[in-house]
Amino acid sequence: MRVPRIEQYWSVATDKLLAALSSSAAGLDPTEAQARLSTYGPNQLSAAHRGPLAEAVISQLRNPLLWLLLFAAIVGGLAGELVNSGIVLLILLLGSLISVVQESRAGHALAHLRERVALRARVVRGGSEQDVLATSVVPGDILVLGAGTMVAADAVLLSTRDLYMGEAALTGEPFAVEKRATPVDASAGLAARTNVVHMGTSVRSGMGRAVVVQTGAATAFGQVAGRLALRQPETDFQRGLRRFGYLLMSLMVVLVFVVFAASAVRHHPPVEALLFAVALAVGLAPEMLPAVLATMLARGAKRMAERGVLVRRLEATENLGNMDVLCTDKTGTLTAGEVALESATDPAGDASPDALRLAFWNARLQGGLPNPLDRALVDAGSRHSLPLPEKLDEIPFDFMRKRLSVLVRTEAGAPLLVTKGAAAAV
Repeated sequence: MRVPRIEQYWSVATDKLLAALSSSAAGLDPTEAQARLSTYGPNQLSAAHRGPLAEAVISQLRNPLLWLLLFAAIVGGLAGELVNSGIVLLILLLGSLISVVQESRAGHALAHLRERVALRARVVRGGSEQDVLATSVVPGDILVLGAGTMVAADAVLLSTRDLYMGEAALTGEPFAVEKRATPVDASAGLAARTNVVHMGTSVRSGMGRAVVVQTGAATAFGQVAGRLALRQPETDFQRGLRRFGYLLMSLMVVLVFVVFAASAVRHHPPVEALLFAVALAVGLAPEMLPAVLATMLARGAKRMAERGVLVRRLEATENLGNMDVLCTDKTGTLTAGEVALESATDPAGDASPDALRLAFWNARLQGGLPNPLDRALVDAGSRHSLPLPEKLDEIPFDFMRKRLSVLVRTEAGAPLLVTKGAAAAV
């Protein structure tokens, strides 16, 4: 089902917005969510595309040096040197295939890595909360937002509680922005839409719920990314190879004119003089160079792969080889992102079942998106089959309090405030 496009959705009342999206506070039915995913496609900025082998081989021929060799093969074929022309074409194909195969392997490995670190979102579907892949979020989904949540799509807020967002990635605003579930004027600019959360932004503190209105390339972040989608920058290796190809082409053109002019002065037949000049110029073409370069680059990429480095573009191998120091953020990529609870202790360092029970209650009942520590606490509590009390209320995490509190009712009927956070703050 495709819902109608809603213009200026930030100015529409939430009840009308939910009706227009054929959704509700209970979220979409799982079957409807799957149908909308088929209609709208994955919630991502651009889908990974692998063209056919022929297309990939042709893309390798964008280098002027390869075009030069192709021209040499054509000229040789026209001159009757079919065997030599076939050898040149075979060398071109071999060099291109080496690059295509290596880059395809690296592409599959990178795709597998992306799947391992894929962003997830908490949504309400069929009246219950569940974690799903961010790529499966569709218009009409209800997002559950909590401290640390990365927003998976553009959405209009239905409810908030001390919600502050970090929007630096989209608007450049360095400070957290307060959000409220109140429609704003239709003329409000992107930064002034205080009732909207955008893909790529994150929750600094507080909690809230929002209904998704735009996904993928239709989001504000997707539109910016589309305008900035440029051709991949040329590496130093590609630049040097291109200049070398142009140099050879220039020399060939000059040589053709010089030899043809000299032959004309000596009164040689024009056709023979032209063929001789072209053949001499074509002889300058380094037929084996593309295959040699592709082989050496592939060998370098293989050696780097043995050391845990994936080279997506073979031409980048030379750039990597020139690096002295590489600084990178390993969060969620080089690390597994898996945390396990070894033991629960009291302030004295002694094993404490009560500490585990309270930590489990806090992690399981808190309304924000669980972080790895929360998941470790929930897993540990589930292994011990710990019961859950009734949740009465919650004070969400914020960077002023540096703690998250959940108010529960114990088996004795008394209220109990369970707080988790920085040791000094607690």
